[in-house]
Amino acid sequence: MNPGKEQTTPSPHTRLLLTVMLVAGLSLRCSESPQTRDDGVVARDMADGPGTADGPSTSDGKTPAPDGPQDGPPPSICGDGKCSADESCAECPADCPCAAPRKCLTGPCRGRCAVPVQGTTGAAVQTAITDAAPDDVLYLPGGDYLFTQTVTVSKPLTICGAAELQNVAVMEAGTEVPPTWSGTPSRCYAETHITLLSATSDNVKLVGLKVEGIATTSGTGIGIKIAGHDNLTVSGCEAAHHMEGVAFSQSKGGLVQASYLHDNHVSGMGYGVVISGTSMAQGGSRVVMRQSEFAGNRHDIASNSPDTRWLADHCYFRDNYQGSGFNQPAVDAHPQGDSTLRLTVRNSRFKNTRPMGMKCGIWELTNNHFDSSCGSVINEMILIGAPTHNGNVIPTAASHDIYIGENVNQSGKALAKVLTWSYPPTKWVAYNLFVDGVLWEAANTTYPPLATSPKPLVGHIYVTPAGGTEVLETITRDTWYDLHLMAVDAQGSSDIAVVGAQLLAEGKAAHDPDLVSQGAFSSADSYYLRFEGTSAFSRETDGSSQWTKLTAKGLYLDPTASSWAAQGSHRVHVKAKFRLLLQAAPGAWRIYGLARDKSNNLPISAWLADQEGWPIAVK
Repeated sequence: MNPGKEQTTPSPHTRLLLTVMLVAGLSLRCSESPQTRDDGVVARDMADGPGTADGPSTSDGKTPAPDGPQDGPPPSICGDGKCSADESCAECPADCPCAAPRKCLTGPCRGRCAVPVQGTTGAAVQTAITDAAPDDVLYLPGGDYLFTQTVTVSKPLTICGAAELQNVAVMEAGTEVPPTWSGTPSRCYAETHITLLSATSDNVKLVGLKVEGIATTSGTGIGIKIAGHDNLTVSGCEAAHHMEGVAFSQSKGGLVQASYLHDNHVSGMGYGVVISGTSMAQGGSRVVMRQSEFAGNRHDIASNSPDTRWLADHCYFRDNYQGSGFNQPAVDAHPQGDSTLRLTVRNSRFKNTRPMGMKCGIWELTNNHFDSSCGSVINEMILIGAPTHNGNVIPTAASHDIYIGENVNQSGKALAKVLTWSYPPTKWVAYNLFVDGVLWEAANTTYPPLATSPKPLVGHIYVTPAGGTEVLETITRDTWYDLHLMAVDAQGSSDIAVVGAQLLAEGKAAHDPDLVSQGAFSSADSYYLRFEGTSAFSRETDGSSQWTKLTAKGLYLDPTASSWAAQGSHRVHVKAKFRLLLQAAPGAWRIYGLARDKSNNLPISAWLADQEGWPIAVK
């Protein structure tokens, strides 16, 4: 991580050119949990992402022994005539047979009982959708399916292909090896400019499909679209040669994972993923993109609309389309997001591309890697641009409360560049902007359109082994770790009074924005920590200087090994030694944080109540 020497704030009378060389640990691993099938059989469900891990392992590659007494039913026995929670049609067809006409799937939806599509046309797919019951699983055998008109998914369904997409989001050191299919893919293609798949229902899952259009430098086709509905999952899919690969319009709960979006580069359009509201200037969508690969698009991600929130995590952005007039940023935020669009790019890699160009909103850009090849494409990795779009001024656009930190810039060029704009008066287009612990520009009363007071925030949280530096994505109960919280304040690091954290089990506890009050206690799946200088407290024992168990006896905090140190002129790095006990629930967890200054200011809502949290897996 960035060791961070004390730095001075760059003069606001000069252009910001910051080049930061940092060391960060990146990982391209993810894991999924078992899911319950529609027919009541609980199976190892790969429909939420191919290539998931087979289970936790120790440093020597062995599976660790269970911790303490194990709850739940005893292990099932294949052949006992009972289809138990840990069995499926794949592992034990005798106990979990599929009722005709369903067949047991292998590939990306392994263990699911699915109805095969009869025929190799879009019309055949549409007929299968029409005949399916809500929550059914449909299966497209490997081969080509010609779509002559849009196929509409009008009910909650899972549609699975035959093959798995492999080598996704892997950055090769030498010659690039694009993702490939494990077998014959289920290829949905068009010979005219159409939208191939349109979700007109909530809770649609598309898994292991190759969706291919005919757009080159012109065209209007869309690969996958959802508008006015929620919870679309696109997992292990390939979308290429469209005006828009995957388009979210006024849609929440969107997920694009383990997918390959490439060669979507229509002139003036051309997007891998589009995230917007009912229009560019109204509404918004909420989308997570993880472990996906983007290549050869005009923009890999294009976002706008004031209520839009999106997160890209462990993604790989490479080789943007660089034809005449096409060298556009891989990650883009249009000014129609006003001052409220929120975007987060974490743990991602950029190679031979123009990485980022944003014109509005609230951002977190952490632990990303900018390859040396990016320096041959553009002179800055992050461009913070003027509030204009196609020559039109968006007077309400503003970029503010931005945390950029712990990134690795090997491009040999500037990390970030901030432009000016005559509002009037002429001002920098971003404020409350922090780059590696240094404030660039704070808000003031002459900055249009917002006259907000500077407020503190926690811009990055991560976990390392106790005394170590490797950033971890999985921790083991009953083991000591260091929790790192990076808090910034426009008034300087000395103005930060309190830093708080909440560790919670996803689906079992709720995010509580009030992390530093003294009123509530912790529960079995939610733990609160509070730090004031060199003092560290648990919620239950507020005011105690000794480490202790929390209410649920689930977490230890050792304040004797915790620290609070300025890192950069406007940043505090809090490090806390902790361990989760065996009573803590295993599974997916998130960590939330906040900072409070000496005037009792808390962060703005986007960094307080509406933050995404930092994920951590607990085993």
